[in-house]
Amino acid sequence: MDDGDVAKFTDAIKEFDGMTRLDPWKTTLLLRAKNELKKQEDDEDDLT
Repeated sequence: MDDGDVAKFTDAIKEFDGMTRLDPWKTTLLLRAKNELKKQEDDEDDLT
């Protein structure tokens, strides 16, 4: 997560969820983290 790669983050979560089912609280927390990464990524891309 240090490099801010949303795709890698999502893949890691899917892999983990395949082994150990995530409960709703963890899913919500991880979704918030993913959305924050996407927001940061979008902010970096906006050069205006």
